[in-house]
Amino acid sequence: MAEQENPIKKGRSDVIRAARLSVAPMTYGAHSNYLNEQHVNTIINIGSGFITWGNRGATGDDLWVFLAVRRTADFINEAIEKAYMEFVDKPFSAANVKLMIESGNAAMRTFIAEGAIIGGKVWLDQDLNEPIALASGRITLSLDFEPPAPMEDIRFIAHRNIEYYLELTKAALQAAA
Repeated sequence: MAEQENPIKKGRSDVIRAARLSVAPMTYGAHSNYLNEQHVNTIINIGSGFITWGNRGATGDDLWVFLAVRRTADFINEAIEKAYMEFVDKPFSAANVKLMIESGNAAMRTFIAEGAIIGGKVWLDQDLNEPIALASGRITLSLDFEPPAPMEDIRFIAHRNIEYYLELTKAALQAAA
């Protein structure tokens, strides 16, 4: 699993090595931000080369709208599939099933420690594993995980606090004493 690049560390943009330019040149600012809000990634040149710009992909599913989330899910699914290849054609035993679940959960703990996901687990759902399927060598493991969404829209609410005047006058009185 360490061979693959962790997509969560890629950040907001990726370097473009080769691209065909569009008819309408795009720069960072109002145009690229407007397109991003419409779920269209853009390619911009910030002086050091062309990069993709934008968090969002073209999907109507709010759970999968962020490209970093989609890339992380793809990375984890591929890593899990690759890791489980070692179990193919091994004997169907309680020890191997236990090892598969433990290996998957160990991978999830690693992904959590690396910051690639917020949480995740692997388990055997007996409702999805009929005896005929198991006897035929087919086992279904379930997994869930949650990639962190990018903090795209950070807002602040400013408040006045007139109680600071009390601190000011208290400090003035102490200084005068």
